[in-house]
Amino acid sequence: MPWLGASNVVSQSPTAQSFDTGAIRIDNTDTIPITITNFTITLNPNPAGTLAVTDVFNIWGSLTINPGQTGIFTQTVSYNFDSSDFGIFGGSGSSPADLAPTLAGNNGIGGCSSTTAILAAANPTEVAACAANRDGAERAFRTALSLDRRVFPAHLGLADLFAEAEPLKAASILEDAVQAVPERAYLAFDRLSRYYAAAGEPSRFVALCERIIGQDARDWRARLNLARHLRAEGRNEEAHGLLLRALETNPHVMLVHLEMWRTLRALGLPVPPALAYVDTAEGSVFYRDPHLCTACRYRADDMLWRCPHCHEWNTFVEERLGPGPAGGR
Repeated sequence: MPWLGASNVVSQSPTAQSFDTGAIRIDNTDTIPITITNFTITLNPNPAGTLAVTDVFNIWGSLTINPGQTGIFTQTVSYNFDSSDFGIFGGSGSSPADLAPTLAGNNGIGGCSSTTAILAAANPTEVAACAANRDGAERAFRTALSLDRRVFPAHLGLADLFAEAEPLKAASILEDAVQAVPERAYLAFDRLSRYYAAAGEPSRFVALCERIIGQDARDWRARLNLARHLRAEGRNEEAHGLLLRALETNPHVMLVHLEMWRTLRALGLPVPPALAYVDTAEGSVFYRDPHLCTACRYRADDMLWRCPHCHEWNTFVEERLGPGPAGGR
């Protein structure tokens, strides 16, 4: 990890000392500075016989972390944050009781008010716990979107707040999300289908998918979701045609094949459609739903907001592979 003296690292700790210490690292991946005015760490009480006499650390002053910088909270003089004698770090074996930053201004950790915070708390339950109530969660999501309309988890979380009582309002929020970040539209498809159905206007989902397909003929996810919708309405032949086009665009994704199997079953497995499907699928290499981190090339079978390998935020894109060689195998 970045340490004291490295480029883009800020801290209140001098480097010319002997370190026997714990450390807390905070990365500012936002576009605005964050200023932490008070940072207190409380570790669980220690069993008898440990070296330290307190489990509360309040030794740091104000620290500003600019965009792209890393802040390190560690000892400010030798041994005044010797966390190896505490809790999970070497004492009782229990977890820290509290890590509590208190912030100045409209920034991004304890207040759940920035892009970074919303990415870390990408569902309304977590944000509500952070902000203490539903209104606070809504403010947090709207603040994130005012900073960057492309933060898709904020759109999703904000829509979920209105889904039960006002499904059309929730759908409108996600329609805005699709406009702002069209390449992430597929993350809203399941919700939009539910919201339109709850509002008694399922045809709006069909219109949305058709509009997306019209804008990008290679959008296999819109075809897949529209096919699911049509199959549920008993329009199996239309669903089959959409799925064939989706397979031509991205034949390696297992999700499309699973939906094709369901559709062929609904059609009674007629021979011509089955043969057309086999011809397209033969020789393909399957991934359930491949996504790739653009920072480190880590592959996941789902859309992740933070890479578990390089820990960067919002770096995953869907991985598109072309059709296999003509003739299959």
